[in-house]
Amino acid sequence: MKVKELNHIRIWKLSIGCILAYLAASNLELNYATAVITITLLSIQHTRRDTVSLAFKRVCSFGLGSVIAAACFTLLKFSVFSLFLYLVLMIAACMLLKVEEGLTMTTVLMLHLWNTGAITARGLLNEAALMTIGILLGFLMNSYMPGQIRQIRKDQLKIDDMMQQILFQAAGAIQEKLAWQPDWERLEQLLEEAKKRAEVYRKNSFRMEDDYFLRYVEMREKQAILLRKIFGNTSRLLTVPKEGEIVAGFIRAVSDSFHELNNAKALLSALAVMRSQFRQGKLPGTRKEFESRAVLYEMVHDLQEFLRIKRRFAEEVTEGQKKLYWQEHIEKVPTEDKGPSES
Repeated sequence: MKVKELNHIRIWKLSIGCILAYLAASNLELNYATAVITITLLSIQHTRRDTVSLAFKRVCSFGLGSVIAAACFTLLKFSVFSLFLYLVLMIAACMLLKVEEGLTMTTVLMLHLWNTGAITARGLLNEAALMTIGILLGFLMNSYMPGQIRQIRKDQLKIDDMMQQILFQAAGAIQEKLAWQPDWERLEQLLEEAKKRAEVYRKNSFRMEDDYFLRYVEMREKQAILLRKIFGNTSRLLTVPKEGEIVAGFIRAVSDSFHELNNAKALLSALAVMRSQFRQGKLPGTRKEFESRAVLYEMVHDLQEFLRIKRRFAEEVTEGQKKLYWQEHIEKVPTEDKGPSES
């Protein structure tokens, strides 16, 4: 990893959070104040949801560890065997209750009590205070999460522009037998990067609406699979019958209306009409024409599924998501075109 690839924000958050935690523990005159640094390091997760989830598990683990430690250490007089028994019971309990993430922190705190050779209310409060400070500093440091919407929007634009270009080129490949090949690896890379950012964005929010970007990228992933199949079929055409010109024109129409707000309803209606016209047309006169029309019908079938994927996505967008993520687009288009696109 290069220096410029380092997560500088996380470096500062971890460092500042640990020092603030230590200062707080010292000012409260807590024993083992330096232990709060370890707790803080373990508490500052990459996303807010992860931080909250981990905090809950650590609180549960601490309560569990306190009971087990009090029983084992007291009954076996703080011997090495008491520590061994504590570990056996604590590890097993954490596994059963699925709170293993709190095992390390709790054991560190319980070792303080084992070293002192006494289980007292004051000692338990001291350890609880260390845990609380570490967790609270984790929350505080993760309260600042740099907004990623701008970068995600850039990802969307790049993906949509590239898929739009591929659609346009597919139409050209049908009519002119162009040898151009899309950069599929680049498209897959864009989709993968966008999906990672969308997942992080969702985990940094507690609103249900904020799964929008992840669902959007997943929708484009499904469309990209079909797009690759559609484009691949252009090379199988032996000739370009009249239907080929119609399909090429329709693909251009899809390309022209390729947009986040497009619900694909009008395009699907137009596609249904086109398929009906094909069924009523004359039978192919040659083998080449027959095979080419079969390829075109396959392309039309994939185009239909391509559009249905977008329609399903548009239908599942909630009113809250429309207000949050569509309004900025709606405000940029002319008045007569406002609202989800019908074409």
